This record gives sequence, C-alpha cells and structure tokens, in this order.
Amino acid sequence: MVCLNKRICIFILLIILILNTVFSQNVYAEDEKNIIRVGVFYLELYAYLNSDGEIDGYYRELFDLIAEKMNVKVKYILSDIKDLGTNLDNGEVDIILGAAITEENVENYIFNKHSIALEGFALYTNANIESVNFENLNGLRFGYIEESQKSQWIFKFFKSISIDVVPVVASRYPELEKLMEDNEIDLMIDSAYGFNKYKKIYEFVGDQVYIAATKENQKLLDQIDKAIADYYKEDGYLIPNLYNSYFDEEHNKIDKSISILTVSIILIFIIFFIIYITPKLKKVLIRKK
Repeated sequence: MVCLNKRICIFILLIILILNTVFSQNVYAEDEKNIIRVGVFYLELYAYLNSDGEIDGYYRELFDLIAEKMNVKVKYILSDIKDLGTNLDNGEVDIILGAAITEENVENYIFNKHSIALEGFALYTNANIESVNFENLNGLRFGYIEESQKSQWIFKFFKSISIDVVPVVASRYPELEKLMEDNEIDLMIDSAYGFNKYKKIYEFVGDQVYIAATKENQKLLDQIDKAIADYYKEDGYLIPNLYNSYFDEEHNKIDKSISILTVSIILIFIIFFIIYITPKLKKVLIRKK
C-alpha cells in the first residue's frame, strides 16, 4: 500500500513538473510576443541618452504611453541613422520612430497614419557669423549626417542660394559637436531643440515624421494608430501637452509663469496666516483659559 502511494506521489510530482515547464515556456513565449522592439536615432530632445545612460526623450515618453494602452512591453534600441533601415529589414527592430515619408522609404516601408512629431532642425556655428547673412557661410566646413534627410535638404538649400561649403561627414550628432569642439568644422546641423552649446544662426521648420515598419507589420501599425486615436478620444490634450512640454517654448514659459504664480499665492497665504491669523488664534486660546 505504501509502495503504491509512493508511485502515485511520484507520478503526480512528474505531472506537476511537466506542467510547470510547459507553462513557463508559454509565459516566456507570450512575453516575447508582447515586446515591441523600437528603433530610434540620437536627436535631442526626441531621443537621447540621459545622465544614467538610458534612452530618454519625447519619443520614449510618447511610445511608453502607446505601449501602456496596447498592454505591451517595449525595448528601445538606439542606432545610427544609417543602420535604422538595416535593423528594420533584418528584424532587429519592429518599428522605427521619427521616420520621414520619402520616395525611397515609401518603396520599402509602411507608415502609421498619425504623425508623431515635427522634427525641427537648425544650423549652429562656432564662428562669428550674423544669423541672417548666408553669404558668410561660403567656404565654411559643414558637418552633417550623410544618411539624414535633413542634411540632404540642407545641401539642396545651399545649392539653391549659391552657397558652397566644405562637407565633413559624421555618423551621429554628438560626433558633430565633438568636431566643432576640436575646431575641425565651423558649421553643423542639429536639432533645433537640443542642448547644443553653439550659436544657432538659422532654424528650419522640419518634417512631419511617423512610425515606420516593414510591410509584414501592418497589423502592428494599425494597433499603434488605434492606441493613439483612443488617447485623443479620452483626453485630447494628453499627447499635445506632452509634445509641447518638449518643444513649445511659449507653452513652457506659460507653465512656468503659472507655477511661479501658484507658489507666490501659497506663500502670500502662509505669510498672511502667520502675521494676522495666528496672533488672533492665540488671543482666543488665552481667553478660553
């Protein structure tokens, strides 16, 4: 009888172990399916590395919101611009944030319906140049990102106004700043909203950018668009306010003014309470005694 019970116990334990193994594998597989690998490139304040070495910026905050609505996890992958398309083609990322709709991109990729940002960019210099005098740019060493649509547009712009510069290529925007610091270039392209310490001489409006994926990921883009649309239905100001917190200087000034005003009112109330109300309360308490 004891022997039979032992066999039954062993059999039950084996069943439990098998079920536990299968269940664990299924959970892991489900977790893998629920992770969206998001490709971004360095462009302040859209995507950059913070002081802890983590990917930060508007794109991360925006897609964190989208992922929360979709109930999925996200893995952010920071790449050079030249590697983004290759990463997408090879399946190393599922989507790219900040993709411009160009003839070449339309041939190879699909895009979501809702624009996610307007990527403003600007020209910066370490030379003594007036902001509006483009003729002074002639002969300057111009640092740019070869694969960037913005850089390509700048060259077309220079050509249209008969400006000749000496091109100096880099892989990412921080490299351009280093070249500027080492006095190897005189002029560079960068985000209009970043932490660039050099003189901004001209700012461009920029392009509407979207989320790109391979043609096999249409369903994923549809889910992303639905999540964005749901946010606008529930709270039409959530995403615009997030965008403005990064890129709308006037909006930020108003927010700061409101914060200062609120703090000032609270301080005035506290001072009023201490000077006028507290003595009266003390007199009332003394009389009661």
